[in-house]
Amino acid sequence: CVQDGSGELFLRCVQDGSGELFLQCVQDGSGELFLQCVQDGSEELFLRCVQDGSGELFLRCVQDGSGELFLRCVQDGSPDAKRFLAV
Repeated sequence: CVQDGSGELFLRCVQDGSGELFLQCVQDGSGELFLQCVQDGSEELFLRCVQDGSGELFLRCVQDGSGELFLRCVQDGSPDAKRFLAV
């Protein structure tokens, strides 16, 4: 995440040494929802959904009819609340 002049946070696309693109996010310390980049044992990068229990929206990975994966906002309380999203 990067911060613009208005104080809003947004996602930024970054490139690592291998040329792979991934989304990077940081916490702004306000208790708001955010995406966190984590690594598993295989060194793969994942985005993790984090929520503060306020009933706010979070992101879930879903598949459409074409087989493409995309992110969708869903209400807190869904069984997918702790799902990991592959980058």
